[in-house]
Amino acid sequence: MCSIRGGGALRALQVVLAVLTVAGSARDAQAAPARSAPGNAEARPWARGVSAEAQARALARFRQGNTLLAEAQFDRALQHYRAALRSWNHPAIHYNAVICLVRLKRPVAALRHLGEALRYGRAPLGKNYEQALTYRTLLQGQLSRLEVRCPEPGATVTVDGKPVLTGPGRRALVLPPGHHQVVVRKAGFLTRTQRVLALPGKPVRVSVRPLPLEEGVTVKRRWPRWMPWTVLALGVVVAAAGAPLSWAAQHDIDQYDQVMLTECSKLPSGGCDPGDVPEAAARWKDRAKRAEAGAIALYALGGLTAAAGALLALFNRPRPVEAPTAPSGASSASRFRIPLAAPVPGGVVVRFDGRF
Repeated sequence: MCSIRGGGALRALQVVLAVLTVAGSARDAQAAPARSAPGNAEARPWARGVSAEAQARALARFRQGNTLLAEAQFDRALQHYRAALRSWNHPAIHYNAVICLVRLKRPVAALRHLGEALRYGRAPLGKNYEQALTYRTLLQGQLSRLEVRCPEPGATVTVDGKPVLTGPGRRALVLPPGHHQVVVRKAGFLTRTQRVLALPGKPVRVSVRPLPLEEGVTVKRRWPRWMPWTVLALGVVVAAAGAPLSWAAQHDIDQYDQVMLTECSKLPSGGCDPGDVPEAAARWKDRAKRAEAGAIALYALGGLTAAAGALLALFNRPRPVEAPTAPSGASSASRFRIPLAAPVPGGVVVRFDGRF
């Protein structure tokens, strides 16, 4: 539901429409069928090409609609008028359909039928011509006008999910007041969405185009480019620091073997008993174990750090993201909200129920 507040003006407008509708219902139930009779097609261009049989079918449905209209059964009356229009596109039938649509709170459709009713001027409507003009003034004051332009060839534009044009071109629309979503799409381009605020009494114009990929996409990384490679390099350095300890451990093992060979050969037995390790050899063995443990720790830490750096580099690959650009044809800095209409002069307000 779209609503724009303002109490007294709304009630006054509803009273005017109700009075016009009741008056129009009474007159059309009597006058309009007589104008629907066959006649000279040159004098009545709305009858050109319509057979007498088709006119008779339309007249019968028209009279049924008038009976229902007089009983305030507007929805059923509208069905008969639409059936009559399929046989004969007569302005008087459109006019009575307008009466039903106004009472059913469907002003967009009512204005569309009113355009057909006024297509040939006063002649087909007679006394109801002035009332039709009043309806048009009131309906135009309730509704908003949106003109959509698209300069991009092959781009499709939708308004509130309904296709309206394929570029290049422009299209004028009559819409209920409120926010409307304009979307433009084209293969190989980024889809662009604009939210337009349209209020009664002032036309809204918006120009849209899809966003070229080179304009709408920029490359970003999760972290600075140097960060993953710094972590990876740190891991390599830490792992490399374990190499000297490995060399030291190997040197201590060699010293252990040398001491064992020298000291044990001095014994009368010509060798050392199992478990009988000279003190000097034991010291070299302990040093070798500590150096080896340190080297393993540095290798493990460096390897994990380097692996973390490699994963960071993998997740830090450049990825395309949409560039923050302003929507085309809009003066607003917001990409999706475009306040394009001024407040309603005098605070005149209309409430619709969304059935358009």
